[in-house]
Amino acid sequence: MTNFQMTTGSVYRLRIGMVIATASLLAPASATAQSEGFGGPTQIACAPRLATSDMDTTLTLLGSQDGTTRFYYGPRDTLVVGGGSERGVQVGQEFFVRRVSSGPLVLRPILETVGWVRITAVDRAAAIAQVVEMCHGIKLGDFLHPATWPDLPPIAPAGEPDYAAYGTILYAPDTRGTIGTREYVVIDIGAAHGLAAGQQLTVFRAALGDLGPVTEIAQALAVLVEDDHATVRLTSARNAVQLGDRIAPHR
Repeated sequence: MTNFQMTTGSVYRLRIGMVIATASLLAPASATAQSEGFGGPTQIACAPRLATSDMDTTLTLLGSQDGTTRFYYGPRDTLVVGGGSERGVQVGQEFFVRRVSSGPLVLRPILETVGWVRITAVDRAAAIAQVVEMCHGIKLGDFLHPATWPDLPPIAPAGEPDYAAYGTILYAPDTRGTIGTREYVVIDIGAAHGLAAGQQLTVFRAALGDLGPVTEIAQALAVLVEDDHATVRLTSARNAVQLGDRIAPHR
């Protein structure tokens, strides 16, 4: 994250459009407002995250129980997991199915959730899993993480973007260069930078490098926040958001 100094005394801020301080954002969020802001449980479960070097990738999918070999597996498939009771796997347990993605439209490796499964049978060294939900196609070699579901906080009132504390959008979904409303993106600021789930943010661009003026592109909401990164959902946009755009938390 670049040290970005923009003050009202030295920089002219041109804030174009994007007036979003509605009564629904300023009031305590209802369950409906929460769903509209954060997205539904399935959408949140499928949202991307930042891959980390210490995550466990050893519990992998070995293929289909019927022995057929395919590149992708779908909702009707029963899958073999390369780990069983000796790894703590239990019948009835649910796991997210994940893979790490990288490429020209990913600034840092991204952890994608492609679906989730429920364990239906276990022996010492392997298990059988039934697909519960799909985000993308599940394929051989994808790995499993225990499914955990976040408790979503109320949506914070809209404030003023803190341009000096901006982050960068690291990921464009489906290898596209542009991102639209209601899509999730990963950014490189998190709890260590004062960001919290439910906090609102503004996506912006500054002309002439760091000298301004500032044009606001979209509004976003922090959904999943880790120490040094976060997953946010775009809630409104006047132009397409792009990989590498800046995003400022509201204070």
